[in-house]
Amino acid sequence: MENASKALIIAGAILISILLISIGIMVINSAGGLTETAQKSMDKQTLDAFNAQFTSFEGNNVRGATVRDLYGAVISSNSTYTEYPVKIKYNGTEQASPSSSDRNAINRSGSYTVNCVMGDDGRVVTIEITSAGGSTGST
Repeated sequence: MENASKALIIAGAILISILLISIGIMVINSAGGLTETAQKSMDKQTLDAFNAQFTSFEGNNVRGATVRDLYGAVISSNSTYTEYPVKIKYNGTEQASPSSSDRNAINRSGSYTVNCVMGDDGRVVTIEITSAGGSTGST
């Protein structure tokens, strides 16, 4: 009889230990989910900041001087964020690596339409620039 009661006490202690370990694992898993959510939020903020440097130029009747500034922002971003290059598509011709000479081809007094194209990850991947009026030569 004494052996049976000791066996029941040991079995109860084992069950309580398993219960405490299970609760500990649940707490750790839920804390990991909070950390992941916070990390995704920071990534969204970084993505918004990255996109904002280009989307602020979007619109119709954008002056050529502003488009030249956009070229400068793209060139700077491509040298800083080499893993996230931004291409420029000017009047249907894609410029995978926009340069200062491409920038200088924009007429300062011309009028352009600027549109940002997002990739699957929500990041600006291409900026489409079309001439909306005025000459396209450099002045």
